Amino acid sequence: LAKAQAELAAEDPADPEPEDREDSATGCCVLMPAADPKLHAAVSRAIGQTLSSEDDPHVTVLYLGDIGPDAVAEVSAAVAEEARVTEATMLERGSVRAFPAGEKGAPIVVEFSDTWALGSLHDRLLRRLAHLVVAKQHRSFRPHQTLGYASQPLTPEATTARRGVSAEGGRGPVSELRVMSGGVLVSTAVIG
Repeated sequence: LAKAQAELAAEDPADPEPEDREDSATGCCVLMPAADPKLHAAVSRAIGQTLSSEDDPHVTVLYLGDIGPDAVAEVSAAVAEEARVTEATMLERGSVRAFPAGEKGAPIVVEFSDTWALGSLHDRLLRRLAHLVVAKQHRSFRPHQTLGYASQPLTPEATTARRGVSAEGGRGPVSELRVMSGGVLVSTAVIG
């Protein structure tokens, strides 16, 4: 069992500590709506437990933390400008992964691998808005859609089963950005 867990840990590198994760209900974030990949039920069956659901499927492009109203207005303006000069693209390749557990449980996500355009957008927004960011930033941007949270730790068998779930349904266009603050939609910008 210890050998199997070590192999699993080597394949799924650790994500940042749970307390550093974004919380769109309290802070300011830039989100991209994501296709509902209908993976929630398939992953729940594979791991043998029901995942709690995300209300609005999305990919977090940038999480800034709790910032004031003037700063949120600046974020909205920067997002609108960057959206105009960003080319629309598709998120096509992804895999179902689990991040370390936090308060809500272990996030089960579709982590996208062909994301250079989204990564570039993230980097440009971070450079422009760095003076406003109060949330700890992760070393490398890992675009992902959270499918839900597993309340119990995943067994090695559940982890193996999770890896067998196809993420093909996770394909979706990168065509819109939303600025959310305190769980409220502040602005929307069309890409391209």
